Amino acid sequence: MGQILEQCCKKGEKNQVKSSVALSIQSQDEPIEITEELIQKLKQQLDEVKKKLGDFEVQNTFNITQNDVWPIKLLGRGSFGKVYLVKIKDKLYAMKQIKKKLILKKQQLENLLYERFILQKYDHPFIIKMYFVYQEPLFINMVMEFVQGGELFYHLNKRKKFDQKTTAFYASQLVLALEFLHETVRVAYRDLKPENVLLCKDGYIKLADMGLAKDNSELNYSFCGTAEYLAPEMIEEKGHNASVDFWTLGCIIFEMLFGHPPFQDENKKNLYIKIQTGEFKFPSTASSSAQSLIKGLLQYHPEERFSFKQIKQHEFFEEIDFDLIYQKKLKPPFEPLLTTEKDTRNFDYVLESQMKQSEIPNIPQAQELFQDFPFLVKQQIQF
Repeated sequence: MGQILEQCCKKGEKNQVKSSVALSIQSQDEPIEITEELIQKLKQQLDEVKKKLGDFEVQNTFNITQNDVWPIKLLGRGSFGKVYLVKIKDKLYAMKQIKKKLILKKQQLENLLYERFILQKYDHPFIIKMYFVYQEPLFINMVMEFVQGGELFYHLNKRKKFDQKTTAFYASQLVLALEFLHETVRVAYRDLKPENVLLCKDGYIKLADMGLAKDNSELNYSFCGTAEYLAPEMIEEKGHNASVDFWTLGCIIFEMLFGHPPFQDENKKNLYIKIQTGEFKFPSTASSSAQSLIKGLLQYHPEERFSFKQIKQHEFFEEIDFDLIYQKKLKPPFEPLLTTEKDTRNFDYVLESQMKQSEIPNIPQAQELFQDFPFLVKQQIQF
């Protein structure tokens, strides 16, 4: 679902991405030239983002070894890697494995540090938790909690659409998660879509994948996200801030209610025109409160979109107590069917059972760029 922009490109590269939105597996494995100029550019970016993150420190030593990490099953594929179910010392985790060569070529080190910063430093009931990160010669591995219910998209696809009460339940949690990111972490999320919303076994949700999160202290000009959910200012390269998340929230609420995004077209140029002109229609079954909320979020001008206060007070959420939602005291619409702790029936991607290796990239001079990520020892040494 969705035409995923497989890279977040800098200003001036947008046309290239628009002409070839979805990168194939083959294109990801093409030989990658790592130049000294690129390395210096990435070092500068790292220095800048570290200044923004301040004195954030993470634990770089772990009481585990390489032999403690056992891959069980492939759970999914993302833009830059794969997510595996792994067992570490009798506990199950989800591990996001990203190729270093893709991180370098697509200049994603900055985004990687932001994702690590957000998911390791902060705790929020509706944002996935990262426990630790480590590196291998070819990969960066991010070990996170295993959210067993799978993607919200999986359940939405099975049911075709949600009723308004169910939609309000999930949307209220997204509102609280985005509010936390905007006002506490001070970042724009920039990649809200059903595939990045995970369903927990208790029936509540978790927002995942902070790979496109960006500092919100100034306008950003990078072009990223998923085509159907792009805000007009992203397409027009006017510079954007966290207001793009209000736009995508409107798109997600529409999709949960009616089974498809508000803006659709097989031709990307026509799709972008529809987004820029606000060309979409409500089904005849749409309630007045749903129409009012979605219209308030899908405003062309960012400053005219509903604020968090306006969203929470909107009649669409009249049956939602946001304090009780935060405390998880409201009964969820349903809980995912699970039989064992290893049950992965709620995941579409069961394609392989082992983590595959690839050729070693000839970039030894770039290894120091990953010095913030520790290696695991092969085995613990007994004295």
